[in-house]
Amino acid sequence: MSECVSCKKTITDLRTLECNHKCCSNCLETLKEENSPFVICPLCKKECLLLKGAGRKLKRLDDEVSQLLETVQQQVEQDEKNIQAERKRADEERKRAEEEHKRAEEECKRAEEQSKRAQEDLSKKKTTISQLQDYIKTLKERYPDITLHLEQLNGEELEITKWLKEIDTINKNKIKGEVSEEKWRSNREKHVKLLRRVGNIHQAIGEKKRSLFEYVNAISIYETGIVQCGNEVPELDQYVKDKKAALDLFFKQCIGTESPNNYFMDEDTNKEKLNDIRSDLRNRILDLDTNEACYCYKAGITHKERMDREGERVKQNGEIFKWILNEMRKFVSTLVEQSIALLNFHETDFALIAFGSFSRTETTPFSDLEFAVVQNSDKLEMEPEYRESIEKLVMILHLKFLSFGETVLPAMAIPSLNDTDQNDITKDWYLDLRRFVSIKQGISFDGLMPHANKTPYFVSPQYQSFQLTNTKAAFIANYSNMKENELKQVLYFFKGDFTTIFGDESIEVEMKECFKKNSEQRQTILKLIKSELKEDLVKHSCIKKIYDSKYKKELIKKESLHVKKELYRLPSVVVNNLLHLLNSNANSIWDVHDLEGLENDNIHHLKMALSNAAEVRLRCYAGNNGQVDEHQGKLLPDFLVSDNIGPDTFSEDLIMRYFYTAIPLAHAIEGENSAEAALEKFGKISLYDPSVLNTTIAYLLMRNTDKAKECLQEANKTFKTEDPTQLIMHILCNIYIDDDNISKPFLDKLAITVLDTKDIDSMNAYGNALLQKGHIDKAIEVLEKSVEKSVNDRRKVTSMTLLMTAYKKGNRTTEYETLMREHPEMEEINKLIYELDETKQLLKSENQKVVKMTSDIQDINQDLFQSRQTIDEEKNRRRLEAYEHSLKIQSVEIELAKSHNDMEEMRTLHAIK
Repeated sequence: MSECVSCKKTITDLRTLECNHKCCSNCLETLKEENSPFVICPLCKKECLLLKGAGRKLKRLDDEVSQLLETVQQQVEQDEKNIQAERKRADEERKRAEEEHKRAEEECKRAEEQSKRAQEDLSKKKTTISQLQDYIKTLKERYPDITLHLEQLNGEELEITKWLKEIDTINKNKIKGEVSEEKWRSNREKHVKLLRRVGNIHQAIGEKKRSLFEYVNAISIYETGIVQCGNEVPELDQYVKDKKAALDLFFKQCIGTESPNNYFMDEDTNKEKLNDIRSDLRNRILDLDTNEACYCYKAGITHKERMDREGERVKQNGEIFKWILNEMRKFVSTLVEQSIALLNFHETDFALIAFGSFSRTETTPFSDLEFAVVQNSDKLEMEPEYRESIEKLVMILHLKFLSFGETVLPAMAIPSLNDTDQNDITKDWYLDLRRFVSIKQGISFDGLMPHANKTPYFVSPQYQSFQLTNTKAAFIANYSNMKENELKQVLYFFKGDFTTIFGDESIEVEMKECFKKNSEQRQTILKLIKSELKEDLVKHSCIKKIYDSKYKKELIKKESLHVKKELYRLPSVVVNNLLHLLNSNANSIWDVHDLEGLENDNIHHLKMALSNAAEVRLRCYAGNNGQVDEHQGKLLPDFLVSDNIGPDTFSEDLIMRYFYTAIPLAHAIEGENSAEAALEKFGKISLYDPSVLNTTIAYLLMRNTDKAKECLQEANKTFKTEDPTQLIMHILCNIYIDDDNISKPFLDKLAITVLDTKDIDSMNAYGNALLQKGHIDKAIEVLEKSVEKSVNDRRKVTSMTLLMTAYKKGNRTTEYETLMREHPEMEEINKLIYELDETKQLLKSENQKVVKMTSDIQDINQDLFQSRQTIDEEKNRRRLEAYEHSLKIQSVEIELAKSHNDMEEMRTLHAIK
């Protein structure tokens, strides 16, 4: 029996530690520390993760054989003792034989022959044991129990992630408010230790399944851990070793050798080159700050001077972004060429084509890469061997992007950490917090989440034949055959917004031509772009969010602006779609000089709005060396600016100029029922409106309440508008400012203006404002007029709902009952509203139950896994006991037979005597 590494006594209830040393179950309990998943091995001092059922691992086949060999070895030793006894007995018989002359000589000869046969039998047994060992080894290699091992690994991952989820600084579902650096540091070591175990599990899964992508997953986890360790956590050294081991396994399977030395040399070179590009970019941005010709925010300059300076600023920003595109194209090409050299893949009939900001010449050296791999082939499918090579190429390229350490782990969509289950948002829980580490989120592959994956790994769940690794002919066939709802899911591709970043440029040209020539599908694409114009306004405009909350009590409070989501995306996607709808051949806003139906001034304003938003984004990224879009408690994150320019004033100037175009742009889209009407309106209005009202809205969005109040007072005094959307926004500003000294005089004198507009939305917004201010009688007057004038559509329902609320607040029981009699449908609507509210509450309650059930299921799965382990252990134990019992029976039978033979021999000897 084995000896316990702790108490040094024979083990009675075996437990095996992660380092494979063994101890008693009672000793293991004394080694455990409270609230820690780790124990320290008393022998080797290694820190071991203590899983449920620790030491109760399945006995492997070679363990059984070892016990079998031990039993046989004992039998062999006993046989050797028996042989010695036989020899002694033979010697004695020989002496008797000499004394008895010839009769004893014959008996002696017979005893020697018997001894020889026993030795031969012993030799045969040893040979049989050796053959048995070789045969078992062959069977294990030929038929490994993969399923069993994978179940064990999945069970271990489930338990480790349960420990990780308890760390509230990395669990999105547990974080409340801001995470402090002190709290983050207190959890850091435990976090990285457990996370490394998850990486090791994926490495082991890669070995068992021979899955290259599992190695990529493991390496992504190691890279994240390395970043989180910094140079301060001892676990860093182990991370580096584990990463090297995973790379060796990846390349051994991929190209037949371990990690080539030049792979790590290239890794260092690539980091240096990327840093050089970023450093050069910072110098170009700072040069912009010293260029007087493009400083358009200077007070006291004329309109013409401002326009000229804005034009020069747009031009200079455009030059910077064109330079970035050129540098990043060369940089990515270098990474691809390195990957091709490692793979020894020499085909030249393919291209990498990029989407998103890359295709719009708005990318940065910190942006993620959205791209596809397209083979220049007229076949509808890649040949299997060719596809396999391309997939390996993509994974090697992915490893090179991961090596920068700037890929946030949720982007890998590893199920145990960030599962995108729409029915259970709690499965997407892991937060790769980069605020307190030196390496921020930056250059990487686009996220692999199923709903947002624009990488060569993507396969459409709705239309399986559409995948971003395919032939040119396949993409053209997809375009011809896909239905409208299917095209909508991949509109970014079939709009033709892509550019070649490596390889055969003719593929890009031919696909774009084919997409435009198919006039029927092109009309479908333009229809989808028009729909997207409205959808983008809802998704990406903070101005639109104010308008849509016009029947709520307060503007959603928020202390900061998100640079990408709230500033950059609106002009970027809207301008991109306008280029399609206005039949422009320009690939980016920087190359637009004229657009059908738009005056030159409005083209200038569109370019300036996008230029400002893109500049703010670029300065934030360059200043933080990564994708830092928001800083809680501050309007904007820190950003790069020259020492002689005040950053607060400068950022306010940039954002204010942005809103002077973004607000009228949003009004034009919001005020029209169709994209065609919105486009027509763009040609009639100015897309630059520095009105006092727009300045008020801008200050509200910039969270500057004091300046917003000053501007609103002026706007209320000079109020004059016929545009319903602007009227509603003016009313909303007075509600959101929450200052009766400013808003009450304005709202009091507004009734006649609102009623004269005959616009139902305006009357409803005004009536709701009066309700919120407590002017019930005036609200009832306006809302009764709104109900009277409204037609039977959604707005009439809103009018009557607001009026019912006013009647209730004013204790107008008779009017309320009359309204209900005249409009019995309102009772049903109220019932539906009530049921909807109840359903929302029920859904909230059910979601909480789902979270609880999910946790319970995880516990049950873990218990089931442990039970299976216990059952299998018991089966193995009983099988081994049965085998040992069988051996004992055989041994007894042999001994009985031998004893019987001895008895016969003794009888014979006595007869001879």
